[in-house]
Amino acid sequence: MNAGVRQAEITFIKTKQDREGTLTTVPDYTLSTKRGIGLGAIAGLLIGILQLLYIDSPALMTWPRILTLVFWQSFGWAIFGMIVGCGGLFASRAE
Repeated sequence: MNAGVRQAEITFIKTKQDREGTLTTVPDYTLSTKRGIGLGAIAGLLIGILQLLYIDSPALMTWPRILTLVFWQSFGWAIFGMIVGCGGLFASRAE
């Protein structure tokens, strides 16, 4: 029994030329990680700013607190973007 896998769905790689274009390379994963960090940091920056605007508390509106909240939001989302990017989500797909 083949557990539901059809022969047409399997790609057999016999030579090096067959392998070209089917795999994502290490530089692609590195670029994906960098893109994830950048996009995560931008998303965190925007979320931090929007959070400040939504809270609108006079006790929170001092420069050290504003910068701290926005920085940690950006840092946290950059880490999340790094985790997602390491999986190759932003890697270029070979055709």
